[in-house]
Amino acid sequence: MKQHQKLLPPEPVINIGGGFGIDYQQEKTFDMAHFMNLTEDSSVLTLEIGRWLTGPIGYYAAGVYDIKEMHGQNFVLLNGGTYHFRFPKAWFHEHPFLVVKRQQKRSRRKTLQQVKAVIAGKLCTPNDVFGQSIILKTLQQMI
Repeated sequence: MKQHQKLLPPEPVINIGGGFGIDYQQEKTFDMAHFMNLTEDSSVLTLEIGRWLTGPIGYYAAGVYDIKEMHGQNFVLLNGGTYHFRFPKAWFHEHPFLVVKRQQKRSRRKTLQQVKAVIAGKLCTPNDVFGQSIILKTLQQMI
């Protein structure tokens, strides 16, 4: 037996990598039961299941910092951005979102109603956006 073989586990362990992808629109789900049936006679498998486990219940929350209109397009700027949550931009994913109303803190406010807008961060660069234009029913700048 070679020296390195003494360091290996008695049963082979296969690392299948970074886990299962998820559908953020929740139209399809990974069939874990089917996967388990296919792999039950396999060696020991290891993988990272964080996104598959927490993705459907995780949220990114940010306040509306400003609402701007540039070149005929509306932008909703958040107190945050892709420097907090890089995944959607890096992998071109469209994450679901929810607008939650809260009490107004200042007298000056901007409002968008029934219009398309891009949700973006404060960096004001083409890379600091959370996806394509989406239709907003009502959104107010509240900070």
